[in-house]
Amino acid sequence: MALPFRFLSLLLLAACTAFALGPWWTMRSIAQAADERDEAQWHALVRADHLQTYAGKLLEAMLDLRMYADMKNDTREALRDNSDGKRLVESTARLLAGPQGFRHLLCGELTDDPSGEAQGQAGCWALDGSVRWESPIKARVSFTNPGTLWQSELVLLRIGLFQWQAIAVDLPADAILDRFSRSVGLEPKPMV
Repeated sequence: MALPFRFLSLLLLAACTAFALGPWWTMRSIAQAADERDEAQWHALVRADHLQTYAGKLLEAMLDLRMYADMKNDTREALRDNSDGKRLVESTARLLAGPQGFRHLLCGELTDDPSGEAQGQAGCWALDGSVRWESPIKARVSFTNPGTLWQSELVLLRIGLFQWQAIAVDLPADAILDRFSRSVGLEPKPMV
C-alpha cells in the first residue's frame, strides 16, 4: 500500500511542477520560435491576430500624431501622408505580431523596423520576463525595456492542461505616444 501511495504522490508532484512551469516553458518556446522565425510554431503559441489589432491601434495613433504635427507646415501633404501611412498599418502590425517583430512590439519600439534585428539581449529583447499568476488559467509575464525602462506585459492563457498561449500584450501606451509626440515636435498634454 505504501508503494502505490508514493508513486501517486510523485506523479502528483510532477504534474503540479509541470503545471506551475507552464508559462515559463511557453515563454522559452516563444523565444525559440521568434529566433527561428518558425511561423507554424508561432501560431500555436501566440494569438497573433489579437496582438496585431493592438499594435495597429498604436500605429494609427502615432500616424495621427504625426499628421497633427505636419499640419503646421502643409495640411494637404499631412493628410495625404497620413492616408498613405494608414495603408501600411496592417502589414506593419502583422510583422510586429509575428516572430520577426515580436521583440520590437514587446519592448514598445513600434517605430523601429520590425523586420530588423533586436537591439540587444537584455530586458524585453531577451524575452525573459518574470511570471505572475493571475489565476490557474491566466498568467502575466513582465518585461522591462533596458533603454527606456518601460514595463510591458504579455498575457498568457491556458489552452489545455499543460499548454499555454500568448493572447494579449499590455504596453505603456501613454509613454510610447508621449515619446513619439516629442519626436515629431508636439508637446504632450500634461496628465491631470
